[in-house]
Amino acid sequence: MKPKRNYAVNAYDSACLLLGAIKDVSTVSKGHPSRCDVPAAVRNIRFKGIAYREPVRWNEKAAIRPR
Repeated sequence: MKPKRNYAVNAYDSACLLLGAIKDVSTVSKGHPSRCDVPAAVRNIRFKGIAYREPVRWNEKAAIRPR
């Protein structure tokens, strides 16, 4: 039997990251973020959440954890 995996911490970090990116884009665009601006904002964030010890950043394809 395989152990159950809980991704609640990753989901929490993802929600915080996404809401932070939307907030950043909303500030720059004076309250009218576009769907194209949010992924660009995510790629510009180095995010320190609770799931990983070091900050995480993103490129076009995946998350990159610095070593």
